[in-house]
Amino acid sequence: MNNKTRPSPCEVAAAPSIRPLVSRMRQICTLAAAVAISLVVLTPFFLDWSEPYVIAFIGAALGFITIAFTIARRPAMQNVCVLLASVSLCLAIGELGAWSLNASRPQTTNTLEFNYDDPDLGYSPQPSQSAQAREVYRQRVLFDVTYTIDANGYRVIPTAARLAQCRVAFFGDSFTFGWGLADTETMPNQFVAASGGIYRGYNFAQNGYGAHHMLRLLETGRFDRVVGDGPINLVVYQGIIEHVARVVGATTWDPRGPRYVMTTDQGGVAYAGPFHGNAYVALLEWLEKNEMYLYFASRFFDGRARIEDLPLYVAVLKQAQGEVERRFGAGSFIILIWYDKDILDADPTEQFKEAGLNVIPIDRVIPDINENRTAYVLADEDWHPNVAANQRIAGFLAHEVGPQHCHAQDGIKNAASQ
Repeated sequence: MNNKTRPSPCEVAAAPSIRPLVSRMRQICTLAAAVAISLVVLTPFFLDWSEPYVIAFIGAALGFITIAFTIARRPAMQNVCVLLASVSLCLAIGELGAWSLNASRPQTTNTLEFNYDDPDLGYSPQPSQSAQAREVYRQRVLFDVTYTIDANGYRVIPTAARLAQCRVAFFGDSFTFGWGLADTETMPNQFVAASGGIYRGYNFAQNGYGAHHMLRLLETGRFDRVVGDGPINLVVYQGIIEHVARVVGATTWDPRGPRYVMTTDQGGVAYAGPFHGNAYVALLEWLEKNEMYLYFASRFFDGRARIEDLPLYVAVLKQAQGEVERRFGAGSFIILIWYDKDILDADPTEQFKEAGLNVIPIDRVIPDINENRTAYVLADEDWHPNVAANQRIAGFLAHEVGPQHCHAQDGIKNAASQ
């Protein structure tokens, strides 16, 4: 005889009514867990914590494991949660690994403040500031200097122009700005000193700029507002071959930079707005907090010059030269180019010549630059020009180029011989 007690009719009726409630509670718990994981993942970003992706990935892994063993009842759901937890943990490990690799490179701290909403250039230094810049590699200080920015937002040239009968303007990137160098050690300042103070100088260069920034400065009138109505005797653009990539926006630091496109008007270029819009810039700001993104972007994507982009670069230079010579006379625009065959596997010299550009290759100024490059850079880990390189370049320009463009030629020659 079966002694098992049968459920009462009330219990039989009540059991089905509980199941929807239990199912509903599980749905609510699952939704709450999803919201909790989302908050854990997003909080590091909203609070601007350091290494937010590591914290977010670890938080997500813990959240999915919790769901798998507390809320999820079905094996399929448990397996999905365990898989997601594993992926999140792997991403956290990848972040830590990328952070370690990124930290093995020279680490730079820089208090230079920028306006990242510059409508013409994308970004520009805030005027009237004194910034501290320091770079360290494996506890060895590569440089520790002060950058002084004037009231117009450009780096000062402190050497007094005693005679100032002529004026020179410099364009370029960190090479001309003077990355890692004191105000007196920059190439523009060294030029003024080598010319005996007969030239008064203006340094329009900035870290990360390219030829497109120079052209935009000339076209928008910002250049004129700084130098005034008087003549400029000489304009020097110091470029590196990486500028070929910058002119098409192939960098992460210049998403709002001025974009130029080729026109049918005899190989000219026209301004077409910034490289990217606000949505792209916002996404990039999130990605730049990711160590894995920074690692791969810096090594495989950022600033990779391509031969197919060279015509646009040449056209931008040609238009900038036209702007300068239209205002200040033929021959007043000089291009000093650092060419590295390992970066662009093609010699751009012929395209420069065909465009009628007045180009001076760096090996003409410093003949042993390729064989003895370590003597002209800040360090083996930082290949920006050092004081010795700037002295060579400034001396060449002051003695070989400057006298041809300044009516006070005798004064320059006498000052240079002293």
